[in-house]
Amino acid sequence: MNYATRFNTNLGDPEYDGVKYVTRNFYLHVQKGVRIGVWHTLPRSLSAILKIENKKYERLTFENAIKEHNHKVVVYCHGAFGYRGNGKSISVANKLSLNDCHVFILDYRGFADSSGECSEEGFYIDLKVLYKYIYSLAPGRIYFWGHSMGGAIATRVAADLCEIGKGPQGLMLESSFTSAFDAFIYYPFNTAYRSFSYIYKYAAERTERCCVRMQNNVNILRVTCPITLVHAKDDWIVPFFMSQQLYIIAKDSGKDVKMIIFNEEQQFGHNDCIKSPDFQNILENFLELNNLF
Repeated sequence: MNYATRFNTNLGDPEYDGVKYVTRNFYLHVQKGVRIGVWHTLPRSLSAILKIENKKYERLTFENAIKEHNHKVVVYCHGAFGYRGNGKSISVANKLSLNDCHVFILDYRGFADSSGECSEEGFYIDLKVLYKYIYSLAPGRIYFWGHSMGGAIATRVAADLCEIGKGPQGLMLESSFTSAFDAFIYYPFNTAYRSFSYIYKYAAERTERCCVRMQNNVNILRVTCPITLVHAKDDWIVPFFMSQQLYIIAKDSGKDVKMIIFNEEQQFGHNDCIKSPDFQNILENFLELNNLF
């Protein structure tokens, strides 16, 4: 799932890739043999005034920009075929910065220029290490936005953090699935498997054996922060009914959850909900930006 992201060489220059606002590219040591690449994009208002005179002080300057101001912080978790420098991630960085938020986008182990081997539990550790770093600078101001597989990573980590009283302020799941197994079965090229129960059973066993669970339908029950679900009806990668199922599960368990489903005519597919004219209102409600004025 991550091999195509390995060919990207300009991740050290976010502006070259299309990020419009001042962005720091840096690396976090997670554990032995694992170092993850991260972009930190400043809010628009700070980007307009901040000058990095000396690269030596870049980290301190960016960290002070978080600590000394009260801007919201959003951690974006990309999907299985994404990376921090692709078009989707860049659109997210620009959109959130325009809304005066700090934006962090990470590449999990094995993605892009992050070292280590891909593993589900490893992905969760990567996000937790980044969250711990941000939390030390901005407790009570952090939000998660996860797209597709990234939604599963964000949900699991949010659930774990909520249980220790350090959860994010909000969780947005865009084009997300109920579980990795469901995503596999309904993946367009696997449609034929559904007609063969023995293949279905084999796939389930292999998924469990490889420890690829990503069970949003289970982990969402442990999330205590507000949840926003966004999906397009013409998503041919992850069917929109999976977001509907997550909504029902969360709503029935008393969660603060909202769901927005876009019609097929808008043609947002799996990746482009952010292009909706209504997405600005969705963001403002998710980030409680209206409460700032």
